[in-house]
Amino acid sequence: MPHPHPTNGSQSYLWKIISDELDTYRSITYANVHNGASTSFWFDHWLPGGPLNITHAALFSHSTRPNVSAQRVFQSRFDLCLRPRLTNVASVQLAALLFCLQDVVLTEEPDDRRLKLTGRHYTSKDAYTALDSSQDSTDLVGQRIWRTRVPNKVKIFAWLFFRDRLSTRCNLFAKHVLEDDICRRCSLHPEDRGHLFFSCSSSLELWDKLKLRNVMTLIDSDFWTATIPSHLDRNLWPFVLLTLLWRIWDARNGEIFRDEPFCSRRVISKVCDDFVIWEKRLKSSHEVASLRRWRLYLISCNTTEGVHILQGFFFLLF
Repeated sequence: MPHPHPTNGSQSYLWKIISDELDTYRSITYANVHNGASTSFWFDHWLPGGPLNITHAALFSHSTRPNVSAQRVFQSRFDLCLRPRLTNVASVQLAALLFCLQDVVLTEEPDDRRLKLTGRHYTSKDAYTALDSSQDSTDLVGQRIWRTRVPNKVKIFAWLFFRDRLSTRCNLFAKHVLEDDICRRCSLHPEDRGHLFFSCSSSLELWDKLKLRNVMTLIDSDFWTATIPSHLDRNLWPFVLLTLLWRIWDARNGEIFRDEPFCSRRVISKVCDDFVIWEKRLKSSHEVASLRRWRLYLISCNTTEGVHILQGFFFLLF
């Protein structure tokens, strides 16, 4: 696709997001050019050798329109908008490129984007698989998110959370959507990701109830190493964590948009309800039993009565 660029001379927040990810997108895809409208002439991989900005780097350095589409180049009869006085190397590359382009014929069909790894049509799911493979399994956060058995809506939320792309007030302020970034729950601090989910008094109360306050110190490192009660199944911690974060976000939005006061007890209760509904998503009876132990633990933290429920449960087990 053509390289995005701001039209008003400034780089918007959305433009930066697209620009940051575009190189990754291009690194795992190639384009079958038909009409050339959605293919970057210089940056996309659409000729056999690879992207022209790499294979013809000397020639590309003379371009005054690096973001031009393949369609525009062909419509202008191969006018590449080059600076005068090409170097010898650039001149040789220009001659070779023009000779190669003579064999390309554009049609009316839209361009076709495919994944280099499989040759299949581009889909977000296959793209993630390609990225997972190309990064030699180093993206542990992404792997844990997509392998967790929570619903897809929670996985998408979690991916946005870990990429810090949720519509927090800080992010909306950076996009010039809001006039300030102050948290509407406490009215004391900017509502960034860390504050919203962990250090705001409302969220902090929730983590204190669950005796998981150490989670907040791991926001920029590894959530998955958080200390959890020893009798609970660590393999289900990603499932539990993503559900908790999801419900904190839902409660925050409820307070802002539905005038529902944030209540840590209500959040924990909803998480427990989610566990009941979502346990059928788990693969084995062992996982279901482990999730039920997690649920009873959350109940015990949430209510005085829950302590007696939990004690009775473990009495029956042991």
